[in-house]
Amino acid sequence: MLDMKILRLTFIKVVKRENITASALIRVPLQHTHKVKKLTSYIISSRHFRIIALVILVIILLIAILPRLGTWLIVEEDMQPADAMIILMGSTADRALEAYNVYEGNYTENIIIVESNQRGIEHLEPFDVHVPNDAEIIKYVLTQLNIPSENILILPGNAQSTKQEAKIISTHLEQNSQINSIILVTSASHMRRSVMTFRREFRKLDHEVEIIPSPSKYSDFQARGWYKDRESAKAVVMEYMKMVAWFVGL
Repeated sequence: MLDMKILRLTFIKVVKRENITASALIRVPLQHTHKVKKLTSYIISSRHFRIIALVILVIILLIAILPRLGTWLIVEEDMQPADAMIILMGSTADRALEAYNVYEGNYTENIIIVESNQRGIEHLEPFDVHVPNDAEIIKYVLTQLNIPSENILILPGNAQSTKQEAKIISTHLEQNSQINSIILVTSASHMRRSVMTFRREFRKLDHEVEIIPSPSKYSDFQARGWYKDRESAKAVVMEYMKMVAWFVGL
């Protein structure tokens, strides 16, 4: 209380000494208020403010959407029996283990794999060197897991993409109309685009073929936190780039 009295007395002395009127004391803050209002009005109406607001909105949307960009790539449905299982080429261990689980669950006994392209393999032909392709490797892994080799069919085709795999499988189904349903096995991040690609190809068939997706549970793909993991981030970016190419027909 004593400090407040001393402050008040000091203020009064200063006012008397400087001959400051009450109207002057009021006018100063009013002038500042006017400047603040003018500045605020300029900022709000300016293009810079709109850009800042847009940037903030984009950041908020990214925070909300980022986790879903990874989870959206995964397509999974209730498993049910099918006429055959298709294993797409790419990573071997996670897809082989998923296929093994499907087989052990008695959902199908028939496994189909498309032979994939091996770039540069022609340079080894003069040396009579055989390098197993992805289809041969995955078949070997499955037989080591006690799946009979006669249950595994490798289709020739030298496929270089998921689209080419789908075309080769579609041609096989044209010649085998008794296959009306397939279980599609691939890596988790690859499943959305794979299902879209195969459904597009299967629409050209004379009979309907049901696709049952079975994304591998054995991959290291971090669906929700993909942007925190280098390999998962690479997988997500590549998938969306390839999906854009798929949409434009490349």
